[in-house]
Amino acid sequence: MAHARLIAPDISVTTFSFITIYCLCRVLNTGTMWAALCGGLSLGLALLCKFAALFLLPTVLSLALLWRFANGKTKWVTSQGVWSPASIPRR
Repeated sequence: MAHARLIAPDISVTTFSFITIYCLCRVLNTGTMWAALCGGLSLGLALLCKFAALFLLPTVLSLALLWRFANGKTKWVTSQGVWSPASIPRR
């Protein structure tokens, strides 16, 4: 209550970061375009809210790469070339 007059965008960044990670999991599991658009929109809104949300970019990339190498196959959105798993070299 002491800082009620201050504007703190932390709750909005937290909300949009959670939605981004959730949509990333949906994209990796189902490969729907709707989840990819929702994730991209929430990532953009998180970046608009606070500069510290830039740490979300390497987090999303590393989670996607870990998912790719851990599972071996994914249902990524590839109908329009959003991201092709074939572009990641296999070992």
